[in-house]
Amino acid sequence: MAATNITVTSADVFLAEVWSRKSFKAAEFATEIADTVNRSFEAEMKFGDVLHIPVISNMTAGTKSADTAVAVEAITETKTDVSINVHKYVAFRLERIVAVQANQNLMEQYTAKIGYPLQRAVDSGIAAIFDTLATTVGTLGVELTWDDYRTAWQKMREAGVGEGNLNGGSVTWMLSP
Repeated sequence: MAATNITVTSADVFLAEVWSRKSFKAAEFATEIADTVNRSFEAEMKFGDVLHIPVISNMTAGTKSADTAVAVEAITETKTDVSINVHKYVAFRLERIVAVQANQNLMEQYTAKIGYPLQRAVDSGIAAIFDTLATTVGTLGVELTWDDYRTAWQKMREAGVGEGNLNGGSVTWMLSP
């Protein structure tokens, strides 16, 4: 008959376990994009609403010669629509027996973590909007060059981004690694 040993696996019900009273929490990344866009309309919005944001166009300067008529510019305004079409939630259920037996207040720990995934979903949703933009500078997977930065600057100036003051904090550059 072959002899077998009593191992930590076969006798694990007798072995004491030590659990820390502290816990590691998942890294909480700071939101980046959501803090740079105008979200003042959020309080009045509800699911299913479409927010229409009118865009006031920039006009062009014309040249006038002596004894010529001034040409009036024909402006057709545009708008940006924001659809409120997604509900986001975070849910967890803490069974009573776990709450009683845990060596720390798990309800408090998990409740403190609810805000992070919700705010991260907002940031990710706004970031997805950039995928729809038609202007891209640089090549995917290739480090940006000074020429890429200069081209991006020029394209933003041509589009009127930053109202002529790109150093005034009214423009945010998002660069993907």
